Amino acid sequence: MTTRSWRAALGALVVVGSLLGAAHGTAPVARAECDGGIDFAATAATANAAVVGRVVSLSRHANGFTDVTAVRVEHAFGIATGPVFYGRAVAGWCPDAPRAGSLVVILVDIARPVSGSRQVYFVVTQSITLAQAAAVGKELPDTSTAAPAGQHVLAPNEASLPVIAGGIAFLLALRRRRSGGSARARA
Repeated sequence: MTTRSWRAALGALVVVGSLLGAAHGTAPVARAECDGGIDFAATAATANAAVVGRVVSLSRHANGFTDVTAVRVEHAFGIATGPVFYGRAVAGWCPDAPRAGSLVVILVDIARPVSGSRQVYFVVTQSITLAQAAAVGKELPDTSTAAPAGQHVLAPNEASLPVIAGGIAFLLALRRRRSGGSARARA
């Protein structure tokens, strides 16, 4: 292979790799492959509010996971709510299996959305203890220093670096190719 074909092959490999990295990094997380979950204490520290209560209604997905859609409120921290809290909350801990009447803690307006939701639930006695549920108000950040709802700074996408590197490599390869072709045409 000539030098030009090696450069073209390398440039194509970088572009394809960066496109695959971008597709992987921006694709929705397949919850069916989940075998763990997120840490309750770390997530509670990024939530603006929490609701502790009994599950009233659920929504089941084809992949086997369950969302909590309504909770009869026993305690609410950092949020004004009626006797029933409505809103889609996804599982914070994948093995959680809530049922109607299960005691759950819903963390509201978390900084890093899980499966597109800014609300996650944890089932008491499955993923968190009763003591953690009772102390959830202490886990929340100080409301005087917390950012207003919807103004959280999210971590950069993990796939952004390969995409940027691939784009730069592609542009450099394209520039070299054009400058090499125009120099030969002049000669």
